[in-house]
Amino acid sequence: MSFRIEDKYLVKEEDKIKILSFIKNDGFEEKYIKRNITSIYFDNKFLSMFEDSEEGVTPRKKIRLRFYENKIENLNFEKKINSQEGKYKISNKLSLNKMNFYINNGYYDTSYGNCYPLLEVNYDRFYFQKNNCRITLDFNIYFRDFIYKKFKFNENFLILEVKLLNKYNIPPELENLPLNKIRYSKYSEGIKKVYNKVDKDRLYF
Repeated sequence: MSFRIEDKYLVKEEDKIKILSFIKNDGFEEKYIKRNITSIYFDNKFLSMFEDSEEGVTPRKKIRLRFYENKIENLNFEKKINSQEGKYKISNKLSLNKMNFYINNGYYDTSYGNCYPLLEVNYDRFYFQKNNCRITLDFNIYFRDFIYKKFKFNENFLILEVKLLNKYNIPPELENLPLNKIRYSKYSEGIKKVYNKVDKDRLYF
């Protein structure tokens, strides 16, 4: 298990080319080709994971199914955990049969009880790495409710994420870029945008 530090920055659409040029010209190498990512997030009927994220409670976690390029045969079941020691992720391959079981019956978590699929998040991602510093740039982000499948919202900005083994690895050049450091969770933002259309007391499980 390796803990890491994650800093997130809001990037305006008009600054996308400038950011990508800096990353490529500063010695960062493309770790993967651009990929489309779909995540299906779970929570209990009280939205406890959402509430913990909003309040900054530790320890806390997010539970999701994740696949790439709309290929559900390459499916991962992930728990993203934020603890006092740092952040880490547990990821395991999942069969289609198991996925269907979780979708239809929910997943029991020892901390949050019965959890059900609530939110779909989709976006495109660039990946870069230089030494121990990883940078991802997410764009074309949209959220859709998983229960009713009719509320969909798009973000009008990009998210740049810097992932480090420790806080001393951050490239000082990043400070000169047009970046606004923010606290941002795609799951939390999606819940706020999608389920303000739906009274959470009416979530049926």
